[in-house]
Order: sequence, then structure tokens, then C-alpha cells
Amino acid sequence: MGKPKPMQVLKTEGPPAFAFLVEKYGFLGPELEDDGFTYHRPGMHISISSWWGKGETGFTTYVEVSGGEPYRRWHADLGCLYVACDLGPLQAVGLSTGSGHLMRKRIGEHSAALRKVMLRLDGPECFTLMERCHAKPLPD
Repeated sequence: MGKPKPMQVLKTEGPPAFAFLVEKYGFLGPELEDDGFTYHRPGMHISISSWWGKGETGFTTYVEVSGGEPYRRWHADLGCLYVACDLGPLQAVGLSTGSGHLMRKRIGEHSAALRKVMLRLDGPECFTLMERCHAKPLPD
């Protein structure tokens, strides 16, 4: 039996690693997609996916929040939010993949980082963190 492919690892090991979003934070999901999966709840969506192209592969986690005064929708990368929360360096939320082993490592890093970031995003400083991350508002 050969080594597991990165996308196979993401689809089988990713949802259990991010189950805390459902159990602790009231998200619905995971909703499986071709490139990963998403979680949803009112005012917040989290997308965990892998990308590939031109000989490169990567792993990303994006957070989208909506609300505030005036009402806006914000979109930010987990690595930016991790740094904005002063939790550590950007390198703690790696992006490169290419093997099942490296995908497994990225799943662990992103899950651990998101657990820490959610403690802050789930509170009143959510929009301040999104702004600190230089998140660009999405059109309504």
C-alpha cells in the first residue's frame, strides 16, 4: 500500500481535528468540498482547504465574519489572525504541503492555531482583530 496522498489525508483527518468548532463553538459542518471543507454559524464561516497549481501545493484556513456597526463582512487568513492575536510567529501556521505527512502536520498546526484564535474571535474583540490583520471588507 502506498503513502496517503495529501488530499486523502485532509478529507479523512481534517474533520476530526476541527471537530471542536462544532462541539465548543456551535458551528455546523463540516461541509465537504472538492478542495477541503467548511464550517458555518451565524456571523462566521471557516474554510479549510488545500490548493495546488504550477507545481506548488498549499494549505489554508480562512475566517469570514459578518456584523458590526456598520454591518460588514471581513475575510482573513488564519496566519494573519494568529499573529494579530500575538500568539506567535506566522511560521507556526505553515502553508506548504506536498506529502501526506506534511498535510498531517499542517492540519495539526492549523487546528491548534484556530483553537487559540477562536478564544478571541468568539468575543467582543473579533472585529478589532480582523482590522488588525488588515482584513479587507468583502462587498455586501
